[in-house]
Amino acid sequence: MEKEIKPEQLVGTDTEPRQTGGGGDKTKKTTKSPFLVIFDFDWSLINENSDIWILRQLIPEQENDLRKIMKTVHFTDAMHEGMRRVHEAGISKERLIETLRKIPFFASMREAVFAMKEKGHRIYILSDANTEFIDAILSGYPGLKDCFVKVYSNIGHFDDNGRLHIKYYHQSSHGCSSPCPKNLCKGVVLDEILEKEGMRRRSGARREEKSYGGGGERRVVYIGDGGNDVCPAMRLDSIDYVFARSGFRLSKALTKSKPAAKVLMWSNGDEAKAHFDSVVLGAPDVHTSKPQQQQQQGSRKEEQQRMSSECTRASSIVRTLQARVKDYSFLVCGIHPSLLKFIRGTLSSSSSSSRVRRLPQSSHDVDVKCNEMKVRRIKDAFLHALDLRILHAGELSPEQLSEHSNKSQSGVRFL
Repeated sequence: MEKEIKPEQLVGTDTEPRQTGGGGDKTKKTTKSPFLVIFDFDWSLINENSDIWILRQLIPEQENDLRKIMKTVHFTDAMHEGMRRVHEAGISKERLIETLRKIPFFASMREAVFAMKEKGHRIYILSDANTEFIDAILSGYPGLKDCFVKVYSNIGHFDDNGRLHIKYYHQSSHGCSSPCPKNLCKGVVLDEILEKEGMRRRSGARREEKSYGGGGERRVVYIGDGGNDVCPAMRLDSIDYVFARSGFRLSKALTKSKPAAKVLMWSNGDEAKAHFDSVVLGAPDVHTSKPQQQQQQGSRKEEQQRMSSECTRASSIVRTLQARVKDYSFLVCGIHPSLLKFIRGTLSSSSSSSRVRRLPQSSHDVDVKCNEMKVRRIKDAFLHALDLRILHAGELSPEQLSEHSNKSQSGVRFL
């Protein structure tokens, strides 16, 4: 019999903010009016769909068959079946976890999480992935898992044989009147989090507010991308924020049905972090001395300079490479769907020699070839639109390329 796992046993611990006065623990900083920050996971906190991505990495030959199954059964049930096939393929729990930790993840998004945690904001994850995937990915970055109060997601657990089982978060009807999936209504869970945080919603009235260390209205920031993020977004109040990823279902839905909350769009980690810096991290920490504030500002400035230097160095590598390579051919790994659409649109009016084709060894990578007139626009899209990393510059043999592709994370390689 499978071990029953309750939502209370999910990733993270639900700890109350510690006071900094008197003789208590003074290591925890709090803000005058801490935000409640709620992240979706796939395509929001991380830069991929963890379910589809892991199937492509471990059993790519079965992806098409599993996609057919996803059209006939609920997606969570299809992923449960996918994990059965992963186990039958002889893939161990350890290899599954190790592979998950290679998933594309914006560094600037992680930096924002650490900064918000440092200032005492309350951070949750509300995701339609599963708890084991999320735990494996977060655990790959020291201290990141501890930044989150709790993770709400479908319930995953490994049996004694190392097979991953996935169950619905809602084991019974969630009762939402919106067309939310039966396994998880994020709007219902949002209200549960608000109640837990002392921000209970009352019918026809502004939600109650609870403050730590000085008073003031508590606000919510919700970060999402998908159709199942619409329900929680529409439940927020006018003092709240929705950070919606551009080009995805949430952003499109919110342009048709305006929520009460303020909506800010983002397309990559740097843009999302800029919103966090402006909205959440802009408030001063009332329990941090002025010298400490100056030291924190200096550290952030150094980090910004480091990232700027890396971007400049990457641009230089691309320019030098393009000057000596004649056919302007390059490989894109871990490509984002909106970037692929942009590339195809850019090349549509190009010469017949231009092409965008998926590589046979991986349906997630593409080979791009174009003429000199088009290459600069595509290069700029790589460097600025998606915050991708240059993984390799130079000539590789087919054998080396195949080996390197299997080991690489999200990024761009120019050949």
